[in-house]
Amino acid sequence: MRILALLSALFVSLGAWQAQGAALLDITQNGAQMFNNPDVSILASSPTSVVGNQLRLSPDGVGNTLLRWNLLDPDSYDDLTIDLAIDYVPRTTDNDFFFALGNSTGVVGLQRADNNGGQLRLGGEGFSGLSLLGTGLGGVDTIMLRLVIDADTGAVTASGSEGAFSFGDILTPAVIDVTQGLHLQFNGNDSGEEYGVNLVSITVNGTVTAVPLPAALPLMLSGLAVIGLLRRRRHANSGFGSTHPS
Repeated sequence: MRILALLSALFVSLGAWQAQGAALLDITQNGAQMFNNPDVSILASSPTSVVGNQLRLSPDGVGNTLLRWNLLDPDSYDDLTIDLAIDYVPRTTDNDFFFALGNSTGVVGLQRADNNGGQLRLGGEGFSGLSLLGTGLGGVDTIMLRLVIDADTGAVTASGSEGAFSFGDILTPAVIDVTQGLHLQFNGNDSGEEYGVNLVSITVNGTVTAVPLPAALPLMLSGLAVIGLLRRRRHANSGFGSTHPS
């Protein structure tokens, strides 16, 4: 009986092994938590500080990567849908902050610039410069970015919003290989700027590609089932109802 129960549990476990989950990641952290997160690498060479729950970052050159947060390790993923929400404060008048999602094969992200009353721009690998999405946005509001990455082709579709402004699905020129994992990165625009990151929320939905069962496993399980039945039958026929000469 115990062998059959074990086999039943094993089959359930194998089902979970072949098709793993839908929500691969769901995390929200403030600036202080990010600063202490072992998956976050602070790359800014300029002074970095935490004031309350705000993480303050400053670049010391054009386009410097200030932070990289490892979100998913390399694995065999199917299509990924990634939702990013970021709440930050520009701490200098001249302020162009870029944040992106991707990996070593490419990234796609948004730049929030101070130009012309506040601009939102889309950019990353394969772009010829930054593509203007909206202008005259005023003060910085919570910015949201959704990326949908096709596992077969690496194609990336972007959508998002800031306050009342939003943009629909845009097929970007980037190609991202999802098997190489996923990270979030922050980039500065120029020295003298400073960005105060209050809160970051990230959700990644998708599945890990089903892992094929070893070829001999079904045969082994069948053998275990037969052994279990034989043991039950032998136990049922031994001792009970037997007669012994006096």
